[in-house]
Amino acid sequence: SNLRDTVGAACLNERKCKLDKALDVCVRLETGTGGIAAGNIEVKVDNVVVEKKNTYYSKGKVVLYKCYKSPPDIEVKAGSNNGWVGSAEVSYDRGATWQDMMHEGFEDGTKNAGTCVDGNSDCKSHS
Repeated sequence: SNLRDTVGAACLNERKCKLDKALDVCVRLETGTGGIAAGNIEVKVDNVVVEKKNTYYSKGKVVLYKCYKSPPDIEVKAGSNNGWVGSAEVSYDRGATWQDMMHEGFEDGTKNAGTCVDGNSDCKSHS
């Protein structure tokens, strides 16, 4: 059956009802597939830990894919000396198109060419 033909919520008796804003801004962090990509990463969204530092992500695994009403503050930190390498992308059209996230506080440049997060500095030598 068509979901639009079923009732999941009702606004009745001439009440004014509000719909949530669309979740327009999406964030995607994905582990790379290269030699040293797999590793540990801690992720905070608006100062709340959403991925703990002791979680290991193997090659090609998605760390975070979530949509928000407004652009969130995303902070990443090394989970260990086992560096994590991957992509950090944002979409402003509900995931239809993606662009590299800008970086603040990273050592090399401000544009993503593969994000390296490490407890020491050896993942930098593999870029």
